[in-house]
Amino acid sequence: MHSPALRVDHLCKNYSLSGWRNRKKVIAAIDDISFQLFPGQTLSVVGESGSGKSSLARQLVGIEQPTSGKIFINEKNLSEESKKEQAILFRQIRMVFQNPFSSLNPHSRIGRTLEEPLKINTSLSSKERKDIVNQTLQQVGLRPEHTNRFPHMFSGGQQQRIAIARALILEPKVIVADEPLSALDVSVQAQILNLLMALQENLGVSYVFISHDLGVVEHISDQVLVMYRGQVMEYGDIEQIFDAPKHPYTRKLLSSTPTYRHTVKVSKVTPSAEFKQRAKSANGCVFASRCPYAQQKCLDEQPEQHNFDGQKVKCHWPLIE
Repeated sequence: MHSPALRVDHLCKNYSLSGWRNRKKVIAAIDDISFQLFPGQTLSVVGESGSGKSSLARQLVGIEQPTSGKIFINEKNLSEESKKEQAILFRQIRMVFQNPFSSLNPHSRIGRTLEEPLKINTSLSSKERKDIVNQTLQQVGLRPEHTNRFPHMFSGGQQQRIAIARALILEPKVIVADEPLSALDVSVQAQILNLLMALQENLGVSYVFISHDLGVVEHISDQVLVMYRGQVMEYGDIEQIFDAPKHPYTRKLLSSTPTYRHTVKVSKVTPSAEFKQRAKSANGCVFASRCPYAQQKCLDEQPEQHNFDGQKVKCHWPLIE
């Protein structure tokens, strides 16, 4: 069995906000996230807006520092490494952003954009760097002569191919793709998805794939991590999550998508207005105010994580049928 390419243990990220009269308010954007990702596999992170998906991505690639918890790249704990060693390890995990145009320097030719990481992180000669740039462009379906063009001269799909090439240029083990299809035309989305899958098959790269499109998630994933308000509600293999979801929130997500609406049973009961109001100030389950199965215990206590053959569910009353 291979070692994980990426492992996350009890990761937390808090943001401090200034409120009325300069009162500080702490927001837990990520709260006790754990998972592991093996070589050549895809872990999809799903959840509605504000669930903490993009915050998680920023911690994984080093854009932000977590408040607590550990990130292991190739089984090396980042928090125990020197700044120099951290920089070397972060070469192994790169990011593809949602909007390809805004992530590319509009004043830099594509060849220079792709060559820059090699210039900074390697001692390769100019010719060697240019050869790698040309080879990487061909891997993503573009041509070497594209190196002299600026980003605005490409279509949205081509811009995302360039962004993927930039992520690949240092031969990382893991790519974090934050909604890489959502800014593209529907006709182009399938092409980029097929490209990502082909690259994974040919290069053995692993993906942390952040998406709201459950159809795409089912197509590309080996594992799924379901987030709500910064916490993991459910985590397991793709078949477990889609065929036998055990958390009420996972079922709610699936039922809101036409493709899966008829495949999951969802209670039509809704918590009373009084219960919802009490849930706002309670210290229990973060989903209690929206959960059709919520009881007093859900307001009083944080649920523990239950394990069903590797399928992890954070709920007092996991749905077992």
